[in-house]
Amino acid sequence: MMKNFIKIIFPFIFQSEKILFWQKMSNNLFIRGFKRCAFFIEGWIMSNYGCAISCQANLSKNIKFPHPIGIVIGAGVTLGERVVIYQNVTIGRKSMDIDGYPIIENDVVIYCNAVVIGDITVAEKTIVGAGSFLAKSTNNSQVFIS
Repeated sequence: MMKNFIKIIFPFIFQSEKILFWQKMSNNLFIRGFKRCAFFIEGWIMSNYGCAISCQANLSKNIKFPHPIGIVIGAGVTLGERVVIYQNVTIGRKSMDIDGYPIIENDVVIYCNAVVIGDITVAEKTIVGAGSFLAKSTNNSQVFIS
């Protein structure tokens, strides 16, 4: 009976909720030491949804991906509540030898083709405009357009 319920309800869930469900599952597997399974699910997300979200990223429950194609979220990234990320956004570290990852606080909107890199904090209610390159921390309620 539960299997039939899942078959009926699961296709009607928004795509961003499906991605978050699978990412949380891979994150839990990674934390528990099942790294191969976690990386398998990470690759499955990439092939089915067209976005690369690391199983080591810390994502909250209320994140929206209106158009999830081309989103890249690195291993140490932390995303707060009610973050909205549009297509082709990259969030990660500056280079392979530097381990600093961004922290995205609550109520942040990141529009398409934006790049957020480095050991920075994007403050609450910040809007990162389309095509922006953000490599320094922001203040509260700041609109960043480059």
